Amino acid sequence: MKRLTDLGFIKVGKWIFTDGRIHLNLDSNHDTSNVLYSFVSDENILYIGKTTDPLKKRLHGYQKPGSDQKTNIRVNKCILSMLSNGKSLDILILIDNGLLKYGNYRINLAAGLEDTLINELNPPWNLTGKNKESKSHKKQQKLSLKSIIPHPKRYPDSNTFEVTLGSTYFHRGFFNVLYKYSNRFEENRTPIEIRLGDDLSNVIFGHINRTCNKNGIPRIFGGTSLSFWIGNNFNIGDKMKVKILSPTAIQLEKINKTTA
Repeated sequence: MKRLTDLGFIKVGKWIFTDGRIHLNLDSNHDTSNVLYSFVSDENILYIGKTTDPLKKRLHGYQKPGSDQKTNIRVNKCILSMLSNGKSLDILILIDNGLLKYGNYRINLAAGLEDTLINELNPPWNLTGKNKESKSHKKQQKLSLKSIIPHPKRYPDSNTFEVTLGSTYFHRGFFNVLYKYSNRFEENRTPIEIRLGDDLSNVIFGHINRTCNKNGIPRIFGGTSLSFWIGNNFNIGDKMKVKILSPTAIQLEKINKTTA
């Protein structure tokens, strides 16, 4: 989140969960328009968007999405899942002061920064931006994945596998899926629920990446929350058990812990 506040983002409210639904709680800037906004939980940047409408009107779309508003429906589900698991979700915005110009032309700060921030920060709830894959690229990716990922009939019987934790896992907040389990997971950039340990309320949200590894094997990103949990529960060389709950949900468990 510091990267956002360094740019000038300010906290203006949060999402809350009552009566089984999400509700918008704005403290200020209800009618401010032409802004970049972000949803942040535990210092993790989960979503970035822009709006030329008043902020309250745009965010209301996530609270009560229309039947044909696919993005609003998807983000609504992400917010609901996070809040129902007891997580907080803050709302930050960057206001366009209108001073940015190129020659005599005023530059829309929100429009100019949105794609750059999505590319740089890679928020797990964003599926579009400059890094949006074209339809032809997606088709090529699916074809290539078919050739390198095991056929469903060759699925392993078990729904768990072990990851040996090298030093990278303690600092970067990700881990790689074993090759033979690749088809157990969803497509690139799909959000994933990560349960940490036996406490079912200890849940974070990350995303699946199938482009970091050249062979298309999924890499699970959980950010700083994942690296913090790994650092507090394991030593380098320990094994971590990954239990696949669904194509978009996993549970991480301890197997052993070396002693110094």
